[in-house]
Amino acid sequence: MGDRKSGSLWSWEIKPWGVRIPLSLVLLGLLGVALLAVGAFVSPVPAKPPSNPTATPVQGFAAAGGDGILGEERALEAELERILSQMVGAGQVQVKIYLSSGRDQILARNETISSKRTDEKDATGGTRSTVEENRGLQPVISRSAGGDRAVVAQELRGSIIGVLVVAQGADDSRVKAELMRSVATILGLPSNRIYITKGR
Repeated sequence: MGDRKSGSLWSWEIKPWGVRIPLSLVLLGLLGVALLAVGAFVSPVPAKPPSNPTATPVQGFAAAGGDGILGEERALEAELERILSQMVGAGQVQVKIYLSSGRDQILARNETISSKRTDEKDATGGTRSTVEENRGLQPVISRSAGGDRAVVAQELRGSIIGVLVVAQGADDSRVKAELMRSVATILGLPSNRIYITKGR
């Protein structure tokens, strides 16, 4: 099909058409075919599941000390205390965050899809096709010596329903207003869910 022409080291000639192809293009084509072949055998990285749009966790606070949601709550309180105590005139600050009582758990689920196609012929010679598709979601169950348990894929903390801030400098109305505005901005809460009082 193709022969290298004896006179030129850097081109390839296809005899029936008399076309010269540069050797670099031939090598580039072979490299592309090799990459496609390798790509067929390499499994893709699974996509990260999308986060739940109804969950609005406060971003930027790492869970320190403690596990799970309670640890995140304590870490958020500690971070707020650290930030608010840096404000001029605030003095020593303590923060308590109140969450709604419910904590949502999103269970891991297996999705099964089955379809069935039926072709029927009627007396007049016409054909009718029917496709039936069934989808099912079943929770993933973990079996252990202690019994069967549903696997939790994600746990969502309850939403913040209120914040109490106790600050030494809260008797100054300017400091109190700055603390209120800061907490409302950081947590995305309306001011009626934030209570600020003077501490000892």
